[in-house]
Amino acid sequence: MKMFFQKYEPRSLTDFSGNREQIKKILSFLRNWKKQKALLLHGPSGTGKTLSIKIASRDMGMELVESYASDYRGSSAIRDSLLKASSQKSMFYKGKIFLIDDAEALDTTKPIIELIEKSAYPVIIIANNAYEKKLRALHKYCSLIKFDKIPQDEIESKLK
Repeated sequence: MKMFFQKYEPRSLTDFSGNREQIKKILSFLRNWKKQKALLLHGPSGTGKTLSIKIASRDMGMELVESYASDYRGSSAIRDSLLKASSQKSMFYKGKIFLIDDAEALDTTKPIIELIEKSAYPVIIIANNAYEKKLRALHKYCSLIKFDKIPQDEIESKLK
């Protein structure tokens, strides 16, 4: 099944089906990023949240530092890995984008808030439900972008 998705996944942001306004907002955020601000992308699985960031980072020549909250959970692991990388320059790219996926799996948002406050690069957080109680503290630091389910007819026409 994975090969099917790899074969038909968009190669550029213009190839995306659905959520075009959301992608424009992501690009605007990345181009005009200001310190201590982050994005929180949310919506159902399979709507292109993670893939849009992967393609945007590649198109903009930025290194994508990707982490899954479910891999870390605890604040010390996040501090040790992401905070350290947030102050280091990228050797081969114009800059970095920090992507934290599966944010619902976090035990606490404190290290993410610390990353947002100290990072020299944009931070993007992905969750299915941005309004979960434990993620509400992030709202103060993030612009929220809701991804919608992609209509089936759009997917069908793209595959044809």
